[in-house]
Amino acid sequence: MNTENILKAILLPFILLTLISCGAEIVDDSVISGSISMSDDYAALKRGPVFITVSETDDIELIENDPASHIAAIFEADLRKGTFSIDLKDSGISPGDEVFLFAFADNDYTGGIPNPTIGDIVGLYIDSASLSTRYRVGSSVSPDIILNRFHYGHDTQVVGLIDSDEAGDVILIAYAGDFSSTDFSAIDVDSIIGYKKISKPANPVTFTLRIMPYGFNTPVSGVYVIALLDKNRNGIPDDGDMIGFASESSEATFPVAITIDEGITSCGTIEFRIPVYTEPDDGQPPLRITGSFTAPAGYEADDKPVFIIAAKGSDPNEVFENIKNLNTEEFAFIKVDTGATEFDLNLPRNKFTAGDEIFLFALWDKDYTSGLPNSTEGDMLGMVQNKDNFSYTITLQEFDNILTPD
Repeated sequence: MNTENILKAILLPFILLTLISCGAEIVDDSVISGSISMSDDYAALKRGPVFITVSETDDIELIENDPASHIAAIFEADLRKGTFSIDLKDSGISPGDEVFLFAFADNDYTGGIPNPTIGDIVGLYIDSASLSTRYRVGSSVSPDIILNRFHYGHDTQVVGLIDSDEAGDVILIAYAGDFSSTDFSAIDVDSIIGYKKISKPANPVTFTLRIMPYGFNTPVSGVYVIALLDKNRNGIPDDGDMIGFASESSEATFPVAITIDEGITSCGTIEFRIPVYTEPDDGQPPLRITGSFTAPAGYEADDKPVFIIAAKGSDPNEVFENIKNLNTEEFAFIKVDTGATEFDLNLPRNKFTAGDEIFLFALWDKDYTSGLPNSTEGDMLGMVQNKDNFSYTITLQEFDNILTPD
């Protein structure tokens, strides 16, 4: 029996099973039901049927090289319905198991066993809370899969060293997107191009991170390799955990973005630098600052963003040093939508309290490309001044702080 017939014998029962179950109500914890759609940007590129695949591994290389061993179920989905339902009862996967869910429009499909290849359109399920590519079968979470990544087919890896004596689970992420706030765990999951979880001993370790061949073609510039030390091993970024990244030197603390080329790219040494803070869910309204800034000449016609930065302190030099060194206990920021002049900044209560004296800056990062804001020569800075006492600091009031031209 040739390879194709073997694959048919293994996978076609699952195709038939799941096609029958598509659209059915959940009857037990072995059924995964969710929503599926395609980004408008890719709709015109779709030429073939859409399939949803369930695998016990999120290693793309293993799936593509040996699908018979690593794909538990695959079925055709109907984008017009916008939903799917798949029964894993006879797949060998049990409630509580973690699986990798992905969908693809098989643009070169001619029959037989579908397989994602170059030119297909891919969608991945990524948990926005844990940033994991894994889905727990039987979970109350309804997975949402959006096909919004083009399959480029490159074979790319990032290697590096985690220089730390702390032990725990480490989540490694290759991130090609922007940071819209100081909450480093709240990132755009569609810009995650690599994910891996390792168990780290109490000594430095090397790692290899496979870059997904979906969404970004090589060379990929502006990529941050982020390491989350999950000290309590609960799979979620929360208090007590640490965030690490590579920087230009052991003395420098600002993250460095790398360009990832085909093949193997080194990201250097990663050190854990920033503690994770999570807001308590106590129902208390946040400390909030709203207002607007006067747009500088050329801003509205440009695509470079303005960042609003709130920083504790009384000495501007000390404040800028804290920002430069990413001392996130002392400041918070948000990125303003391109071309907008109004802002709405929520300050985490585990860093700021009513009565704090803070500086409030608007930074137009004119050479910004991606990632974090960084003030360099040629950028423009605005500051709030209290006209009553000519101070450049303001006192935080409880709940809402509304800035006016006065």
